[in-house]
Amino acid sequence: MIDGGRKNQMDNGSGSKKGFQWWWHNVFAYHYLKIVLAVAAAVAIVVFLTVDALNKVHYDFGIAIAAGFDISEESLQPLRELAAETVGDLNNDGEINIDIRYMNLSGNELGGGESNYQQFELAISKAENLMLVFLLDDKQSRVHGDRGDFDGAERLGLKEDSDETWYRVYVGGSPVIQALPKAPVNQTDWGNIEYLCLETWKTKDKDKIDAALRLAGALTDGNNQVAAE
Repeated sequence: MIDGGRKNQMDNGSGSKKGFQWWWHNVFAYHYLKIVLAVAAAVAIVVFLTVDALNKVHYDFGIAIAAGFDISEESLQPLRELAAETVGDLNNDGEINIDIRYMNLSGNELGGGESNYQQFELAISKAENLMLVFLLDDKQSRVHGDRGDFDGAERLGLKEDSDETWYRVYVGGSPVIQALPKAPVNQTDWGNIEYLCLETWKTKDKDKIDAALRLAGALTDGNNQVAAE
């Protein structure tokens, strides 16, 4: 028989009949809660990284454009289409994505030219190994070409602009380049985008280098800038 005092103790939950609240605090929370939270956090991170990777655009190729005036996305479309057709699906993901970065270095746009110039310097750096083709005006091509940032055009089988500017190729006659806006007449420090420079030294990937040369050839077609084989 169970005496009345012991029965009352069990009914109150302080004996062997423990309630959910007691189990939650003294068993689950004490022994398992931290483990469950850690596992949940790990699963959330994996899910986030997976979704981010699936949604992220994987670019096949990069083109940097820098000048002293604004260029609309619409005016870049002919260049994007030509690049996609010429470059192709280099990363074999079933899509062709061309990263075209335009940077207004004049300082007239929102945010100022200084931040854009920093982006331009980053595009030129080795860290941006997809940015192999640069479309520039006379000033910027000379500044960075004389600094030694670009490849020699003739070494890559392209006809250099001149002995002095051996690092650039004239592409001003290309319909795709002519479709871009012109430099404002009151901006004497900036010219039209007319020159192509290459940075194939960034990569050892022959497919990327060949793609850059194909694009250079496409932009100079009809201008006799690609050296004869």
